[in-house]
This record gives sequence, C-alpha cells and structure tokens, in this order.
Amino acid sequence: MATVHSQQLLDPVLADNEEMRKYDDGRWRGDGQHHIGRIPMIIWHSLPEEVKNDHKALLAWLDRSENEPFRTKGGSLT
Repeated sequence: MATVHSQQLLDPVLADNEEMRKYDDGRWRGDGQHHIGRIPMIIWHSLPEEVKNDHKALLAWLDRSENEPFRTKGGSLT
C-alpha cells in the first residue's frame, strides 16, 4: 500500500490575500463579478464536497471568520 502526502506553501497565498484585502474599498459595484478569495488547492481538496459543489455553501464557508485568510474582499458574502 502506498501513501501520498501533499504539501503546499500557504504563506505566499495568504500574504497576497491579505494585501488585496488592504486595498479593498468595501464596495460592490460593476458587472457583478468580484474577486472575493483565493483558496490554495491543498485546502480546496480538503473541503467537503457539499461546499465545493454548492456556490451558496462556498460563500457561507468563506464568510466564516476563521476562513478570512482565504478572502481577498471584505464585507458579507451571504
């Protein structure tokens, strides 16, 4: 039997997300498409299928305070 371990450096992604949040003006405008977050693949693959496959569930997951590091935009998503 084989075991596969995946690793990914999260610090660069989380630092970029934090930097983008600094410049967010908090307004929701335009064509309705906004860059609201970046989730590293190692985290994405660990999410439950119901979160990955349901847009509203994903927004609710991103809205939780403990998941703020994955956000690039402030404000409520739900």
